[in-house]
Amino acid sequence: MTGAPLFTRALLATLLASCVVPVGKLHESDSPFIHAGPLRSWDALDYQLALQLEEDVGRLRGVVRVEFEILTPTHLILLDAVDLTIEKVTAGGSSPSWVYDGQILKVEFSDWLRPGDKGWLEISYSTTPAAGFFFETPGVTGVDQPAHVYTQGECEDARRWFPCNDSPADRATHSLAVIIPASWTSVAAGRQTKVELLENGRKIVHWRLDYPMPPYLFTFAAGEFFTLQDSAAGVPLYFLAEPGDEIAAMATFARTGAILEFFSGYTDFPYPFSKYAQTIVRGFPFGAMENVSATTAGRPMLSADQISRPTWPTVAHELAHQWFGDIVTCSSWPHIWLNEGFATYFTLLYGRHSEGEEDFLWQMGSTVDSYLAACSGDHRRALVKKEYRAPMDLFFDGTVYPGGASRLQLLRGWAGEEVFRAAVARYLRANAWTSVESDALRHAFEREGAPDMGLFFRQWVQGVGYPELRLSWSAEGDQLQVGVEQEHPAADPGGNPLSQAATPWAFRFPLDLRWQSLAGDWKEQRVWVSRRSQSFSLAAPGGVDFLVFDPWVYLPARLHMEEPNSATLARLVQ
Repeated sequence: MTGAPLFTRALLATLLASCVVPVGKLHESDSPFIHAGPLRSWDALDYQLALQLEEDVGRLRGVVRVEFEILTPTHLILLDAVDLTIEKVTAGGSSPSWVYDGQILKVEFSDWLRPGDKGWLEISYSTTPAAGFFFETPGVTGVDQPAHVYTQGECEDARRWFPCNDSPADRATHSLAVIIPASWTSVAAGRQTKVELLENGRKIVHWRLDYPMPPYLFTFAAGEFFTLQDSAAGVPLYFLAEPGDEIAAMATFARTGAILEFFSGYTDFPYPFSKYAQTIVRGFPFGAMENVSATTAGRPMLSADQISRPTWPTVAHELAHQWFGDIVTCSSWPHIWLNEGFATYFTLLYGRHSEGEEDFLWQMGSTVDSYLAACSGDHRRALVKKEYRAPMDLFFDGTVYPGGASRLQLLRGWAGEEVFRAAVARYLRANAWTSVESDALRHAFEREGAPDMGLFFRQWVQGVGYPELRLSWSAEGDQLQVGVEQEHPAADPGGNPLSQAATPWAFRFPLDLRWQSLAGDWKEQRVWVSRRSQSFSLAAPGGVDFLVFDPWVYLPARLHMEEPNSATLARLVQ
């Protein structure tokens, strides 16, 4: 639509780069290996963090108290802790033995701990972190700029600023108490509970989140920021940035309230946190990050010109993650599409709501095109993939974001809008504050009556790639003949249909047909394709002038169409 911010391929690339990692950190040249979640004998219940910043030199000193429950018999507790200086470890008032190799802190108890036992560890440490916690201060960067600090934990960098069980599967509540300059403004997950002024021009800020979250979503940012305030649906909204960026920040975050209200209504799951904040920082390694209740974004996101460079897609993407990624989190990185696919798709759904159906279909088509271009040749893969070197490798090969969004669009077409919304609401309610794999979404759709979900998830989530279709049609009188050939490379049909390494011999999917009769009126019919080669004979009273396959862009598939030249011309001039 004229004057509307279009979701172009360039903008899609910007959205998908909302967590872009520098190319040098990928591991494309290394051989991947199969990953499974870390098997730990304990579950973190609560982290209580106290930090003292030495912002002039980029150093922090910390004490973390970890409350835990034992899951399986053990006399060891292992914590992820990278490049920290461990100074002291106590447990329940005692001093257990411990060993630290720069990667894992191994705490050994004299007696075996049994399932159900609860206890605590307290660890004193210090670090000058290379990642996880960033100091954008003149003393560290050598640049005269407003001083600030911030964290960034995804995927496995929380362990670089505090010892923890750094897995998306292990969720815990947490609190933060941080000593910072008295003039600084701070933001963290949850609510600010107290501020204590000290005599040396510093203060202690206290934050608390009572919802259990994985450590990678813990967050803290503080510095010489201004704060803008708004509200939506009773939720306070805060926008933080450097002085001088007020106008750009107001424009950048202008749609936040409308997007929050749309997501709360569409999911039937109101935004649950005590506030939502967005903070602009320098040197951020990604585009933006959905830390729980407090997104952090890099300065390139600022845009006073919302016509030529709209920022609402990034705002929507990170806000959607508050539901899909925070309230419900993938329990292991191979299932990251549950986070990123949903965030990408809900950005599109908000665009449908705000910009209209025509714009949504165009943008959905661009999303599918982006997926097909990336997931091809040697890069053809399943949506759920366990082979990788580092978790970030799964994010940025072009499959997870648009591929996940296109599967959700197919689910909406397969089950219908009403069932889709009910299933998404069930998925959130049933799994809130937990970490899940893809079967949790399948169960939600099955319980809402969506058909053939076992087959859907085997083929479209666990299976490799997508169908490549050769479509043909012809009409004679009042009869319409449609042919569908699946021509993609596929595994031998005599092989194991459950193999994650195989492309299905024949995908099952709904194929919508929409045609204009010779009299100019529109007709529509759906057929279900389930075989490698299939033909359909349909009644078409009034004849067929031209036909459109998959008009609502439900299929993540490559389409090759054969039709009369006159029909192609008639379709193109519409």
